[in-house]
Amino acid sequence: GEEEKPLQKVHTPNVRTIEELAKFLNVPPRKILKSLLYIVEGKPVLVLIRGDREVDENKLERVLGTDNFRLATDEEIKEILGTERGFVGPINLPEGKVERILWDNSLYGVKNLVVAANEPHYHYINANPGRDFEYGEFYDLAEVQEGDPCPECGAPLKLSRGLEIGHIFLLGTRYSEPMQAYFVDRDGKEKPIVMGCYGIGVSRLMSAIVEQSYDENGIIWPINVAPFELEILPLNVTDEKQMEVAEKLYKEALNRGIDVIIDDRDERAGFKFKDADLIGIPVRIVVGRKVKDGLVEIQIRKTGEKFDVPIEEALDKFEELKKELQKA
Repeated sequence: GEEEKPLQKVHTPNVRTIEELAKFLNVPPRKILKSLLYIVEGKPVLVLIRGDREVDENKLERVLGTDNFRLATDEEIKEILGTERGFVGPINLPEGKVERILWDNSLYGVKNLVVAANEPHYHYINANPGRDFEYGEFYDLAEVQEGDPCPECGAPLKLSRGLEIGHIFLLGTRYSEPMQAYFVDRDGKEKPIVMGCYGIGVSRLMSAIVEQSYDENGIIWPINVAPFELEILPLNVTDEKQMEVAEKLYKEALNRGIDVIIDDRDERAGFKFKDADLIGIPVRIVVGRKVKDGLVEIQIRKTGEKFDVPIEEALDKFEELKKELQKA
């Protein structure tokens, strides 16, 4: 193991953060002990963790058994420990001022630590457990990092981003007690209702779908959740024949119960195609010059496939495509 070096007090003027300290002393953050003073239900509790880790306040809440805690203010640090933020440590703690000291597991066995001296602008280097300070209660208080061992099997953990699309909250008696929402139990005693609530975020769901299904041109809605399944796109709204065919297809689609939208704006074809890609309706029927030959073009947003079909077969073909896209 690593050899214990002699404890040394060093001047660290205005060096308050882990990053500044690591740079100033030329040590890696994992060799620094970070001390955080919390006020828990009005009482001071010191949380110690390795400098390269962050406290997970959900874990801390479980250990403390309350969510009534917060980081101490600069004034409270001065009043309780007689020092300044950035210079709090487990050595030279004023007697009886701290209710409890919690150690994160990351610090166990680390030797030759950099520790704040509880005196502004000073740190100790080469602080060692057992010699310079005593260990206390150890807990898992750190935020998980990529590569940490799994608590179940020990394999390295992988981190990936998630999107919360729904949640369930156990409210307990937080609201029922102040609202005096009581029930009478079998023994005739009044007790507060234990409450819970849940919610699904519709707008979050939409964001999650778009995050999974898009390309450089815009959204690609899966057909099962698309705001519209089919877009009818007449290229030239001043062309009577094109508009007649487009309107007819639109009305027939509505009669068949298809979720359909028509882009009958008087805009350039390129502009309308760009918008159609951006909005991402799964299938579109383009009504253009070929109507004089009895044809329209079907386009599939996801694959970019395009093909001509006779006008009277266009909606049947769409319904076939819809079944295929629902399976995909």
